[in-house]
Amino acid sequence: MLLLCVAGSYCIYRYIKHETLQNKKIQGLSDYVGEMENNLKNQNQQIEEITEQLDELQHSSVTWLDQGINYFAIGNSITSHSIADYWWTDGVGMAASCEENDYVHQISKWLEDNYNESVETKSYNFYTWEVQANDRAETLQLLDKYLSDELDLITIQLSENVSDVSTFREDFEELCRYIIQKSPSAQIIVIDDFWDSGEKSSMKVNATRSCNVDFVSLDEIKGNADYQAGLGTIVYDQNGNGHVIEHEGVADHPGDKGMKYIAEAVEKKIEVN
Repeated sequence: MLLLCVAGSYCIYRYIKHETLQNKKIQGLSDYVGEMENNLKNQNQQIEEITEQLDELQHSSVTWLDQGINYFAIGNSITSHSIADYWWTDGVGMAASCEENDYVHQISKWLEDNYNESVETKSYNFYTWEVQANDRAETLQLLDKYLSDELDLITIQLSENVSDVSTFREDFEELCRYIIQKSPSAQIIVIDDFWDSGEKSSMKVNATRSCNVDFVSLDEIKGNADYQAGLGTIVYDQNGNGHVIEHEGVADHPGDKGMKYIAEAVEKKIEVN
């Protein structure tokens, strides 16, 4: 009888242990499926955003000056950002105290003053290219409505939002060559990564050398808080209303001093005919 009880208890123990292991396996598989579903959801969302942008591209066009200087700035939030809960001015480089103090508007003003000509300036937030690591090439046509043989100057400020660098070097070179092909008359100036002083910057340098385009280094100001906006800084929207920067991500962006440094570094490279 005792043997039967022991045997029965052992069987129950083995059963419970087996069920526990099975439950752990099931939970593990369930977690994996959930993660895959989230990844798929994010990818589908990116595809939908790109599709919407492509649809907008097909139904819109950009007009450049026949006489004068045409300047196109491609970048991320440092170049141009739309209105959000933490940012209050549409189409302005994030953390500049006002529109005229972001680097794009400073370069535009410099072109007007130094060439004594009308200047048409447009900026485009190409964040989509940075985060579309699995196939950045499919986003390039989003630039087509801007790219033109009429362009005189193009600045490229991209990389800060790139986390997957496995193909970044090749992708950045492909981006530069695509722009060169579409806008063969433009001088192209690539702006260094504002935060990164390692791998991404080196990749950009190598890509620009391969494509024979200009590169502006920001090594002197990287990591220097004096060139960042900082928390508590007051910035003004296009109606003149003041707002306090309370978002750390915004605070890390270049403030007026950083924007001025970027603008002046680019201006030293400009050779518009």
